[in-house]
Amino acid sequence: MSEKQIAIVLVTHNSAEFIGACLSSIVPSGADIIVVDNGSTDGTAGIIRRFPSVRLIETCANLGYGKAINLGALQATHEYLILSNTDVVFREDTIATLVSFLKSHPGVGIVGPQQVSPGGGWQRSYGDTPGIWAGVKEAFGVNSVCRCYRRFRWPSRVDVHPKEVGYVFGAVLALPRSAFVQAKGFDEDFYFYGDESDLCIRLRKMGWKVVFCPFTEVVHYGGGDSTRVDHSDRFYRFLTTSEAMLARRHLPLWQARTYLWLKRVYFLELSLIFRLLKVLSPPSKITHLSQKIWVMDTYKRLWAEQLTTLKDCGTGRLGTY
Repeated sequence: MSEKQIAIVLVTHNSAEFIGACLSSIVPSGADIIVVDNGSTDGTAGIIRRFPSVRLIETCANLGYGKAINLGALQATHEYLILSNTDVVFREDTIATLVSFLKSHPGVGIVGPQQVSPGGGWQRSYGDTPGIWAGVKEAFGVNSVCRCYRRFRWPSRVDVHPKEVGYVFGAVLALPRSAFVQAKGFDEDFYFYGDESDLCIRLRKMGWKVVFCPFTEVVHYGGGDSTRVDHSDRFYRFLTTSEAMLARRHLPLWQARTYLWLKRVYFLELSLIFRLLKVLSPPSKITHLSQKIWVMDTYKRLWAEQLTTLKDCGTGRLGTY
């Protein structure tokens, strides 16, 4: 396989802590690397310039992830694209494995690897897209049980074979450029979260398969838990707004309403569970559980807001392809 068939597009914003390790893990692959820096002010661009083979595109502001990815991907004429966050370190064989999988499975429009934490622990790497069944599984704890089981079994794998999924998590996405162009790139209306789910849904509607590939890994420092970085109401509002927009875009209105209602039920249940645990726990756990209760109550309130404002907003504007 020629490495020049592959372009790796990264988006960064104030990622000085991670960008060096990320690029160091990619450069040996020989693939072309394009980094779109979304107006960083912490010296990120200076670190990127230490890697002379990397093409740097600097913006004057934070354009959002989808718009920045579209901007970077427009510069790539390669047969395959790998779209990545910068808080990722690639294993030695990950890039080649993902692209080889795409080459041997021409019907696959997007594939994602298994993500692990810096300590080697299991991380969620795929999920369900909005729908009634997805909401029921969440509300009745099916997804929580499955996640706990996978985490408990790790490093023994529950997922041992590639499989079709609703969407793969956006820390690392590999896809044929033809699929990305056909989908017209990321929908730039998704400024923060939800963009990879939307892309996967649209690719499936076009006849492409969305696949999770468990036998190759990346180390993801974000840990799938951005609450470690941002505990603000703004962060949770971004999450709920993006997921509600996904439901509006891709479900009939009554199904979208039901899905949002089930999401609210889920966080109501969690709020009650953490309140019970707080009553039964020793004093050393009270502060932690109080924070958890605040998070669940915030989600519960925001999902109720989304329900009251739900409208069918149509298809929206896509990217620049």
